[in-house]
Amino acid sequence: MKTQSDWSATNLTRTWSGPIVSAKRLFGQLFTPDARCLRGDYWWFTLEVTILALIVDLGLLLSPVSWGTWPWTIVLIVPLFGWLIATIQRLHDVGHTGFYLVWLLVPIFGWILVIRQLARPATYAPTPTKKRSSSLALIALIVVLISPINQALTWQQAWLKVADNVLAHGGKSKVTVQTPTLTFSELKLADDTIRIRQQADYPVTVNKTSAHTRVAVSKVTIYQTAKTYGKDVLSDHDKRFNGVIEIAVKITAKQPLEMYPTQGVLTTDQGTKVTADIINSALLDGKYRKNQTKQGNLVFLLPKLTDVRSFKTLKLVWDMWSSADTANSFEQKLTIPLTK
Repeated sequence: MKTQSDWSATNLTRTWSGPIVSAKRLFGQLFTPDARCLRGDYWWFTLEVTILALIVDLGLLLSPVSWGTWPWTIVLIVPLFGWLIATIQRLHDVGHTGFYLVWLLVPIFGWILVIRQLARPATYAPTPTKKRSSSLALIALIVVLISPINQALTWQQAWLKVADNVLAHGGKSKVTVQTPTLTFSELKLADDTIRIRQQADYPVTVNKTSAHTRVAVSKVTIYQTAKTYGKDVLSDHDKRFNGVIEIAVKITAKQPLEMYPTQGVLTTDQGTKVTADIINSALLDGKYRKNQTKQGNLVFLLPKLTDVRSFKTLKLVWDMWSSADTANSFEQKLTIPLTK
């Protein structure tokens, strides 16, 4: 039976909350999941963690990509951990244990139910035995959140690479994106391992010189995957695919240029058109100084591939501009014959 004696003595004396005092109180009981949290303290702390998350997100956007996400993640992880504990302590303040958060698994209705409890005024707390079970609830909650948090950080890091790719200037790229490499029957795309059914390597020699550039293609590799992949693989297309084309290119600017090969379009002799996958392609975009060279692999994901030997010719096109006249664009066009 819940009685008035279940109230924490300290809670009875707390009559007001504020941004500083709330954070101080909650960090003071950070490692006491069976404590209680006043309504005002909880919502002040929630606001503070939200503002900190926005600052971290802005920091991730503005800081050099070579830093990675870890410096900012460390800044956020302690307040986030404290907020999870405060959520359980707030539920204690309205007569529930941390396992009440299981309702979050029920979309909309469960979310509303939990938010309603978090917004309620204080009532009697659960018994000490029940409150101790909240420590188990905290552990379970952290385990459940590890996977989505890790995936979110991976996506954040990948899109920062994309942003750096697009904003790269003067050829001074801050990162080098890992391009796909084949290991036995597997292909590595970003952080994902792709199972390969077929592979065809085409050593080609394509050299094209124009008034603006010298472009060389030395190799084309075509993969058919063991199954159809989609959202389970990190890419900027988020579409289903069972084929991968990897083109090794070397680009030299004969004059100051700006170009975006990773936004180029590949057309097969069967009429399939696909744009390059920015996340899994090398960092080739941005401004080029005169005589500057960049090289790496352009990666294209094919929605349907039946045989890696089915193509005879590939055509690749991307846009570029002269640094002296950015108003007028022109195209870099390549025809790549494939012969085994």
